Amino acid sequence: MQRYHKKIYFPDIDELEQLNNVLNNMDFDCSRHCLDNIYYRTLDLNRLLLYIKQLKLTKENIFEYYKDKVIEKVCYRIPYNSTMDLILVLSNTKNIITIYLNSASDKHETLRENIYTKKLEVWRWI
Repeated sequence: MQRYHKKIYFPDIDELEQLNNVLNNMDFDCSRHCLDNIYYRTLDLNRLLLYIKQLKLTKENIFEYYKDKVIEKVCYRIPYNSTMDLILVLSNTKNIITIYLNSASDKHETLRENIYTKKLEVWRWI
């Protein structure tokens, strides 16, 4: 499975937009891992679920995705409040794989480029 990050290489913009539109017409489902993560991080489950229920996903908030033949998983970074962003990892069936809060000021300076697919350079020999 290929892994793509917005800061490195994001080739499937039209497909991401289509998936985002499909996801907005589906109901959320939560994985066991998601619920465990909410509990582990002591987040207010009811408040978080109410926030998510009214959430409209936008492709501009996608920062990472995983693709085999189709996009399997998308990662969203959504402003939550003045200091925190919501990180939401969804399957292509809108199952919440994991969810957590991240500092809004975190610019992810530790991004490991080697784990992501990069655009292949095409060399022309004349």
